[in-house]
Amino acid sequence: MNEHGEDMVIENRTWTQPSGWILDRLISADAAIALPTVLAERSLVRDVGGFDESVRLCEDYDLWFRFGLRSPVLFVPEMLTKVRRHSNNYSDYANKPGEMDRWWLYICKKMYRSTNDPKAKLACEHQFAFRMGRLTGHEGSTGESGNT
Repeated sequence: MNEHGEDMVIENRTWTQPSGWILDRLISADAAIALPTVLAERSLVRDVGGFDESVRLCEDYDLWFRFGLRSPVLFVPEMLTKVRRHSNNYSDYANKPGEMDRWWLYICKKMYRSTNDPKAKLACEHQFAFRMGRLTGHEGSTGESGNT
């Protein structure tokens, strides 16, 4: 919803909401999980180390990736929460071109090193290529250099 509480469409994209072992779908950004919609057992959160406070963007997906290594996901096909979007959202892509891509690369690198799952590794490799391509475009138009 927007800052006025009205329903809105963020992207012209249909998100899939799969259940089960979805780590590769999370890495590929084919599954969207909004932070306030997640319920997890305390032991799982503790076992994966909770949020990595050094991650400034995509910290929720960093956690979802680590959950995805250890547990299947159950999608409940009923709207139980809404997420408010507004011009001051920190994770908004408009904040700084390329910043989201750099953090996505960072968490994909962490995951690539943490798993032996071939589907997850392949998803990471695809994200490396995709995000580096986008960063090259950002850097070419802004003169900014990447920190990946």
